[in-house]
Amino acid sequence: MELYFQVHYEIFDEARDHELKSGGKEIKPNLASLFLEWVCSGYVEKQIKAFKEGFQDILPLNWLDPFDEKELDLLISGTNEIDIDDWEKNTDYRNYTKSSEQIEWFWIWLRSSDQEKRVRFLEFVSGTGRLPAGGFAALEGSRGPQKFCIENSGYETHLPIAHTCFYRLDMPPYSTYERLCEKMNKAVDETEGFGQD
Repeated sequence: MELYFQVHYEIFDEARDHELKSGGKEIKPNLASLFLEWVCSGYVEKQIKAFKEGFQDILPLNWLDPFDEKELDLLISGTNEIDIDDWEKNTDYRNYTKSSEQIEWFWIWLRSSDQEKRVRFLEFVSGTGRLPAGGFAALEGSRGPQKFCIENSGYETHLPIAHTCFYRLDMPPYSTYERLCEKMNKAVDETEGFGQD
């Protein structure tokens, strides 16, 4: 195979050649560094420019200047650090009360779970393992702010059901803490993609 300081590529089904160095189609040395430089800048230059222009139509880039990369990541991606007190404070109940036995057991179960299980439970009930920058108070539904909700629904033999679009958990009225733990763990551990609406 012969290599040159030239690359062949396609954009929208149009074949093109680009010389990485003037006269590159005649030069045969190791081209790895020039090729990488071109791929990371020249090859996608038009796409990056178009993205920046479109992004700036929505949000001027200078508005991002006060933020470092970690802050931007938090604003864009949210956080997967789960504050149980924040979650509990921002939860509504239907056909349960905050002092219902099953609700108290639920919070004991969640507090006793490790961080990985908490994230997986958050994925189960919300469809994502990350929270918005404002935590549970900042959850948004299709109609605006949306609190997490636990609803008394189903039979003790049933697993809990998650309604991810509404941040709602249908949790049957389990008769014991052990039964609640068994069903919650099974829902989180074995129903990825199932038991969710």
